[in-house]
Amino acid sequence: MKRKMPIILMMIFLLPMVSIAAETEDAAYYSKDDRVPRYIINGLRAYAEEGYEAAVNTWFQDSPWANAAVLVGRIAFFKNIEMMYGQYQGYEIVMTNETRTSQITYIRFIFSKMPGYVMFLSQMRNNRWVLSQLDVHRMQKYAEVKTNQTSTEGDRRGPMN
Repeated sequence: MKRKMPIILMMIFLLPMVSIAAETEDAAYYSKDDRVPRYIINGLRAYAEEGYEAAVNTWFQDSPWANAAVLVGRIAFFKNIEMMYGQYQGYEIVMTNETRTSQITYIRFIFSKMPGYVMFLSQMRNNRWVLSQLDVHRMQKYAEVKTNQTSTEGDRRGPMN
């Protein structure tokens, strides 16, 4: 029994550390929002706090499309979207789908006049998800908006979340 006691104590104290390390590694790639890559959520937060230009810069930061011409075009595009759709108010995650090397996130942007939809195609580069393609749609093309919340935080986000 005396031999088993140190083993039991080690299991009690070390097992939570292994779990925390796994969660920390996973958190580097994903947010808490249904396995959405962190760069997308960071861009959505930047949109809410600093506007569309900060969001576009965040989304394209490590992307192969992160050159000046592409950024200027996307920033102008989001400026026009806000002129037509109204002020940005938040977002809803419509769907995510992941393979070993790519990940799709489809988001409903909530504007004051009408919604817009954005599909983010991410690819794994240097052990991080980065933007590979960004498609904007006027109407929903993929999946259904989730109505049953599985997360304690939910899928709907306002400007300050």
